[in-house]
Amino acid sequence: MNLVGRVALVTGAGSGIGAAAATRFASEGATVLVTDVDEAAGKRVATEIGGTFLHLDVADSAAWSAIADRVIALHRGLDLVLLNAGIRLGENDVTALSDDDYQRIISINQHGVFYGLRAVVPLMAGRVGAQVVVTASRAALGPLPNDFAYAMAKHEIGRAPCRERV
Repeated sequence: MNLVGRVALVTGAGSGIGAAAATRFASEGATVLVTDVDEAAGKRVATEIGGTFLHLDVADSAAWSAIADRVIALHRGLDLVLLNAGIRLGENDVTALSDDDYQRIISINQHGVFYGLRAVVPLMAGRVGAQVVVTASRAALGPLPNDFAYAMAKHEIGRAPCRERV
């Protein structure tokens, strides 16, 4: 992978898969925008890899608009986006899952992907080889025990065919 001269944005980059991807992209020469709701973790990763931290709640449509404006101001566009942010609240019996927890899971895992795509696709227009990657979960392929809301949200994004022209 040669990402020299490329601009990458990673959501949920403060830990786990997002942090690993941001680190790899930086090691391959990309300028990396590290986004997360966990400011301390996101800033730590950004500092470690020489990236830029941008606070982002993926479930907030207005926050995505602000990120798009910031990306334009900083880099005039994006070449690589990893929509990785997600939440799993642990095993939850569907009969005991609160409305608020259900909405939080769906808002982050499903709506966050839609808001992200809507915001970043225009930032990639005309950039040769621009790519968006969306992480899902093995839950996209089959149910996890006692985790209905998470599995449902990940199934929706993991099985959705998406090919946007950029």
